[in-house]
Amino acid sequence: MEKIERLDWVKSAIIIDDEWEQVKDLNYQLSANGIATIYVNPNPAEDAENVIDSFPENTLSNFGLVFLDIDLGHGHSFKNQVSFVVGALNEWLSPECGPYGVVVWSREEGVPTDEGQDALFYINKAFDGKGFEKPKPLFVTSLDKPSFLTKSDLFRTLTAELKNKLSDSKLASFFSAWQAGVLDSTAESYNYIRDCAEVLTDKVGNSVEDNFLDVVKHATYKHFGFPSKPGDEFEKVLSKFSFCYISHILFDKMNSRFSTGAPESIYDDSIDSVQKVFNTRKLSVLGMKKLMEKTFKANGHGLQKRSLKDIGKKIEKISAKTHENIEAYDDIVARLNFIEIFEVLEGKDGEGLSGTIYRKGGTNKLLINITPPCDVANCKAEGEICLAGSMYMGDTINRARKKHSDNKHGGQKLFLVPPAKFADKFIVLKFNLTKIQRDKDITYKSFLRMKDSTFNDLMQRFGYHNSRLGARNL
Repeated sequence: MEKIERLDWVKSAIIIDDEWEQVKDLNYQLSANGIATIYVNPNPAEDAENVIDSFPENTLSNFGLVFLDIDLGHGHSFKNQVSFVVGALNEWLSPECGPYGVVVWSREEGVPTDEGQDALFYINKAFDGKGFEKPKPLFVTSLDKPSFLTKSDLFRTLTAELKNKLSDSKLASFFSAWQAGVLDSTAESYNYIRDCAEVLTDKVGNSVEDNFLDVVKHATYKHFGFPSKPGDEFEKVLSKFSFCYISHILFDKMNSRFSTGAPESIYDDSIDSVQKVFNTRKLSVLGMKKLMEKTFKANGHGLQKRSLKDIGKKIEKISAKTHENIEAYDDIVARLNFIEIFEVLEGKDGEGLSGTIYRKGGTNKLLINITPPCDVANCKAEGEICLAGSMYMGDTINRARKKHSDNKHGGQKLFLVPPAKFADKFIVLKFNLTKIQRDKDITYKSFLRMKDSTFNDLMQRFGYHNSRLGARNL
């Protein structure tokens, strides 16, 4: 079993404190051990020079840890102090900042709030509240500042203490294992292409840099089915999709690493709230009433109409909350469906590529390009081969599910995509495996691209349906 090192992903840190003398050793030790560090003093002395006291709004990102002193001189109330530092981070952080952890590095570690709450509990609550609008931290933990101020081996003892405190943090464990896999797989992907480039350099000359880009370019041609043609506009599209090709190699490396490894479990005693909501999906208000009435009768007790009505009102009240939970579950499923199946295209992105979905103006009419990628790459394709389809857009997933279910009556000739959430709407796409046409008119524009796994399913269904005896020819 592979041990998860919970802090190996941290390469940068921010120290927010108004007492430089108390944190200068921490700043030095972090920097000396390869962790880039920024010191921030929100209350610098008037004669202080070159001291960062704040960041521009919505700009702070790309850091792993925040060492946060709570008492920065903003009132004697613990709540006011927490409100100030959490508010400052909420202002500074970029909405796109990556995962990070917060270490409350303070003398206030064990101090209770005015209501007697644990200080760390209250700080966690402040970060989790609706007032903190930026990405939430992976974890919030605390260290008693005075006990570390005189440590000669500060970095070793500090990291050991942090790892011990985070041993029960499942989110920190999950991200640490994930980040380690991403970094190692990124290096493997780069080295894989570079090895190919170095072989070319030994055989035909040119620089490793030129050959590296040539290898990626031609691999992108074949993978996506780009025609080999020059042109500034085409080069821009090629550049974009070459990163998609490298990401394809990265995914393979990561998938192999995670599927063959054996990291320590982080699911041993998790509470499965999603399954709990799923189990209550089919239990309607009427169903709950009938179930309760049946239970009473089975035990020799009849229910009067008035009693049943009173019980019904209480059940409806409970059901309303259950319905909210189910809606949240449905929303999550629809969002995950979208990123699993589609990628969004802009402008002419994806034009001519297999799997690209075109939309006719603002209508629900669709075409999907099913031209074999090898034919496009080898310039054997005479225009695009497309399947006609349509899209349903609704406000609720229940309507989308009904649409998906109703269309199943179309039999084997229809390919249906599960309900997904796009632009605040629930969408269902269907394509008719018998409605084949070459090319498209100019009113059809790039809309979405179907990802490989789903597109391969469609092509398998298309091949099966049209290879039957008696199937019409293209």
